[in-house]
Amino acid sequence: MLDHMIFNKLKWFNIADNADSVTANGKKYVSMPKSFTIKKGANLGYLGVNQYESYAYEDTNVTCVGSSNDHYYFIGNVKICDTSGSDYAVPHNFSMNQISSQPGFVSKADTKNVIWGGKKLLHTIASMVEYAFTSFKKGAETC
Repeated sequence: MLDHMIFNKLKWFNIADNADSVTANGKKYVSMPKSFTIKKGANLGYLGVNQYESYAYEDTNVTCVGSSNDHYYFIGNVKICDTSGSDYAVPHNFSMNQISSQPGFVSKADTKNVIWGGKKLLHTIASMVEYAFTSFKKGAETC
């Protein structure tokens, strides 16, 4: 199998470079970017509250800490306001640390300039798929 991969230049797990999710053994794995920009006026929510509570006052770059089918979860300093288009904004630190764990979430549609992790991201996805297949194989061997 290795000679097939080397001579045909195939990956260990043949996943497209632009894949945003992978399904293995019936489980869906969603890719996570390194960072992205929240668009001005985007609805922002707090993890754990599960509802939108504020709006982004301006375009802001943040670090991505999680991903789901419809949302990105982030940390970073964001100027927020109570109503869209408000002239008054308050800086807020969405963070994950020992004192406060309050990352925010935003709809994927309200983001731009998504920066992916490159080879590290692909390696992470491939590792998750490999783990899923290994677990499946171990389960089959014990039956």
